[in-house]
Amino acid sequence: QSIRIYERGEALKAHCDRLLKAAEDKVEKIRLSRDGKPVGTEPLDAD
Repeated sequence: QSIRIYERGEALKAHCDRLLKAAEDKVEKIRLSRDGKPVGTEPLDAD
């Protein structure tokens, strides 16, 4: 039973990692002009 629980945990971790990656891919950073006004977006560098 312990092995099944461990395997389930690993599967859940992989699933959560995929969901997190998909969410991170959707996040964007707002670009600002020199006067501080928003001018668009660009991909957010999560690193």
